[in-house]
Amino acid sequence: MNIPIIVLIALAAVVFSIPAGAEINETQGGGGGGAYPPGWFETQTPAAVEIRGEVVDAATQIAPFIWTGQNFAGLYYDVDRNLMSDSLTSTVTVPDTIESGDLVYTAYRAESCYKNPEIGEYFAIGWFGERYMVINGKPYVISPIIFEMDKCDRKTLAAGDEWDLGNKYSLVVTRIDCKEDKVWLSLFKDGAEVASSGIQPRGGGDWFGNCMYINGFPGAYTVTMWNAPTTRTFVYQDDVGLEDDVPIFSVYVDAIFRGTETDIVQFKYAMLIDDDLINVIETGAGMMKAEAVTSESVRLVNSKNIDLRRDSDIGIAEDLRIHVADDRDGNGVNNHRYYPYVNRACPAPDPEPTPTPTPTPTPTPTPTPTPTPTPTPYPADGLDEIQIRGEVVE
Repeated sequence: MNIPIIVLIALAAVVFSIPAGAEINETQGGGGGGAYPPGWFETQTPAAVEIRGEVVDAATQIAPFIWTGQNFAGLYYDVDRNLMSDSLTSTVTVPDTIESGDLVYTAYRAESCYKNPEIGEYFAIGWFGERYMVINGKPYVISPIIFEMDKCDRKTLAAGDEWDLGNKYSLVVTRIDCKEDKVWLSLFKDGAEVASSGIQPRGGGDWFGNCMYINGFPGAYTVTMWNAPTTRTFVYQDDVGLEDDVPIFSVYVDAIFRGTETDIVQFKYAMLIDDDLINVIETGAGMMKAEAVTSESVRLVNSKNIDLRRDSDIGIAEDLRIHVADDRDGNGVNNHRYYPYVNRACPAPDPEPTPTPTPTPTPTPTPTPTPTPTPTPYPADGLDEIQIRGEVVE
């Protein structure tokens, strides 16, 4: 039996050494006295990780070279389903240049399920190292996913609470009625209400337009679309440009609880995308312009020559870059080793503030020298991690 194998290296932000002169942030935490107010300490700026693809030497490259999610972890790859969405191909006819049209980026739409079981499926697409949503099944109209809850995540709010979702959107619980088992919600953008609805779990939610059922396989999908009722989902869809019922935000009302002092509502499966859609045909990306579009994919090519100058970095599109190494191997051959890469910031948890102790009066206070605060590192437990994987082998 063939089993895919991935080599994973877990890297936490705390393990990176920061060079002298790295930016220092003041973060509320422990300490007190000295140069900072009580409850503050110094922390270093989290490091960035370079995630690169396989190295190629243009001096000896005699055939087009292809990077996919299997040999470049910066591209989209669902290893459990062996599902790749994008690829990058370079052709070098002279040893130090990728000529115009010889760097090809192809992105395919890939079946993906909403975590919310009430609203069906959608197409995702890898887009220069990030996962985007395909709007209404069209691979050339895409939107970045701003926020998506994990399957096990939960969020609880009381009446009057506001949930900052990102991208200037927020959700407000305007009222909770435990007798009716109903909650009233309002969605705001830039402080203006854009949608409101009353959701009664098991009794009735909003309609979800253009709900999808996807069948087939990459490159040959069939799609059935319909307007679906939900039992407990708050939905905000809007017509954006030429696209109808763009699913900008949705959230599942899991339960309503009666409390001793206040009632609360529990949410899950929230998802928010950008309402500023990207039409790849019109905009391209960076130095890449759209060359061909089908119902399944979009193909872009470089619009100008790429000079593979040694010890250089070339911006391609979005966060994707190409690095050309210096030639210091001493073998007497003019090498032009290069590879694609994306940078990812190492996530670091927000340090928890140290509780301020309640002062205890003393009859005769004795002056005590203020100790110099010691910088407190991020806690070792519970650090978020970045995984840098090797090439996939089956």
